[in-house]
Amino acid sequence: MELISLGKVTVHLREPHDFSWLLELGEPFVVFDQNDSGNISFGVEKDGERCFVKYAGASPENAAWTPRQAIAALRRVGGLYEDLRHPALIEQVKTLETPQGFARVFKWVDGQCLHPHWEFDQRPKYTHPLSPYVRFRGLPLAKKRAAAQRLFDFLALVQAKGYLPVDLYDSSLLYDFETDTLTVCDIDLFEKGDFLINDKGKSWFGSQRFKAPEENELGGRIDRRTAVYTLGKLLLLFFAGEEHPDRAHWEETAARWDAVQKAVSPDKADRFPTVEAFRQAWLAGGDALSVAEVRSPAEKMQIARDILEALPHWFGDPAGREGYIRDSADAAFGAAFEDGAALGFIALQETSPCAMEVAVMGVLVEHHRRGVGRALMAWAEDFARARGMRFLHLKTLDESAHYPPYDGTRAFYAAMGFHPLACLPTLWDAENPCLLMVKPL
Repeated sequence: MELISLGKVTVHLREPHDFSWLLELGEPFVVFDQNDSGNISFGVEKDGERCFVKYAGASPENAAWTPRQAIAALRRVGGLYEDLRHPALIEQVKTLETPQGFARVFKWVDGQCLHPHWEFDQRPKYTHPLSPYVRFRGLPLAKKRAAAQRLFDFLALVQAKGYLPVDLYDSSLLYDFETDTLTVCDIDLFEKGDFLINDKGKSWFGSQRFKAPEENELGGRIDRRTAVYTLGKLLLLFFAGEEHPDRAHWEETAARWDAVQKAVSPDKADRFPTVEAFRQAWLAGGDALSVAEVRSPAEKMQIARDILEALPHWFGDPAGREGYIRDSADAAFGAAFEDGAALGFIALQETSPCAMEVAVMGVLVEHHRRGVGRALMAWAEDFARARGMRFLHLKTLDESAHYPPYDGTRAFYAAMGFHPLACLPTLWDAENPCLLMVKPL
C-alpha cells in the first residue's frame, strides 16, 4: 500500500501516483478514497473558493475496477450533469484530462452523506448521535418533507428528460443540517432510454437495501417503475427508518403510507408507472394546502426571512430584503402551509380608508404553478374586503427593466386581475423602474 501525502490529506493507494495537477487546483482539505468504483474524490480550496473533484486514474485500495475501467466510466458520463441541471443536483464546473487520468470538477456543496460507510467504525450508522442518518431521522417532520419534495422534483425531471436513475441510494444524498438542504451528489451511472436489461444479475449496480426485484434478476427489465421502487425505498428510510420500515414507525399520513407501499410492490405492474404519478399521489395524500393569518411578529418575520432568502432572483438586494422582513412584523400577514411547512406568504399594509397594498409576497420556487400564489391572493382579497377596502394595489418591476424573473411575476399579477396604472421610473432607482398595479375589489 502507498500512502501519498497531499498537504492536509493522505491518499491510500495500491501504487504511486502523480497528483501535481490536483495541487494546481488548490489545497486538498478532505479526501474520499474508500469507494469501490475506482474513483477518488477530493475537496479542494483556493483563494477561499472550494470545489469537489472526482478523479479516475489512480488505484485506491478498495477499487473493484482497474484505473482504465474507472477512467472510461467517468468519461462516459458525458454531459449528464448539464442535461439534468437542477437545484437538487451538484453542479459540474468543468472536466480535466490529466497525465494519468480524468477528472470532473464540481462546485462544493456543504453537507453530510446519509450513508458514509467509511465512518461506521467510529460512528455506527443507527446509534451514534452524530451519525448523519440518526441526525436526519431526528429532524422535524416538515424538514424531512421538504427533503422528500426536493427528491421527487429532481427524479421527475430525470424521467421527463428520458433518463433512468441507476445506482441511486442513500450514499448519493448529502444533507446540510445548517441550511436544511438535500443534494444529490452522484448520478454517474444514470442512463438515457426507456429501459435497460439487467446483464449482471445480483451484481447489478446499487445497494441491495434499495434494489427492486428486477435489479437482482438476470435479464430483468429496468425501467421507470424501477425508479419508482427506488424512490419508495428512500421515502421509507426518510419517514420510518431503515431498521424498521413498517407502519408502526411511519411518521407520514396513512394515504402516503399506501402510496409508498404501492411504489415498492414486488410486482412491477402494481407500482406507479412514473415518478410523476407517484409524486401526484404523494401530494394528494398529504395535509391539504391552507392559508392562515399569522399574528406573531416574530413568526411573521421568520417566515418572511425563510421565503425571501430562498428567492435571490427576486429579492437579491440584502438591504431591501431586510426591509421587507422588518416591515412584515407590523403587516397583515397570510401564509400558505402544507404539511406544516410554509410555502409562501403575503403581507398587506393599509394605505387609505379604501385601499390596501400588497407590500410583499413570495412563494418558494419549487411550489410555483401549484396554486399557492392564487390561494394567497384569494386570502388577501377576502381580508381586504372584510375591512371595507375597495382596492388592492402593489408595486413591481416594470418591463422596461428587461429582467426575465419579473416577467412571470407581472403575468401572475395580471392573471389575478391587477391592471398596470403607471410606471414610476425614479421611485426606486434608474435601473429598477417601478410599475404600479391596481385591482378593484
